[in-house]
Amino acid sequence: MNEQGGFEIEDEPALEPESAPAPVPPPATPTTGPVKPASRPGDEPLIGKRRRGRLVRLVPTLAVGFLLVGWICMGVHAWPFALTGAGVGVYGAWRRRSEIVLGSVAAVVGLATFFALVGFRPGIGMGIVIVGCGIVGFIAGLDDRMRGA
Repeated sequence: MNEQGGFEIEDEPALEPESAPAPVPPPATPTTGPVKPASRPGDEPLIGKRRRGRLVRLVPTLAVGFLLVGWICMGVHAWPFALTGAGVGVYGAWRRRSEIVLGSVAAVVGLATFFALVGFRPGIGMGIVIVGCGIVGFIAGLDDRMRGA
């Protein structure tokens, strides 16, 4: 439809029909047993699926890494390093700390193991233990963070 000014007049759009009212949901059925409370973030089981995966991955990795560092420094008497490495692996899997913290804890625990076996004898072996155990812990923590476990 054209008017004198050259503008076109549009027809009004058709009105949409009103929507039907929403159906009423059926009433809830009563439960016969005890009602379980809603789970909270702290209600994770002692060893959950993710923690078990971290334990399986971190404990052997750190035990073997510490064993290699101990073997480089101590030779045959490196088994205590493997045990302390497994302990650091359990700590890392349980607490899920960052790679910096896990590397620092690994370096301190490696140094304590070195002191327990050899006594306080500063030297190149002590430096290798600090750096080697710290690197093993850092790499294990970085791997854990990159996997997002």
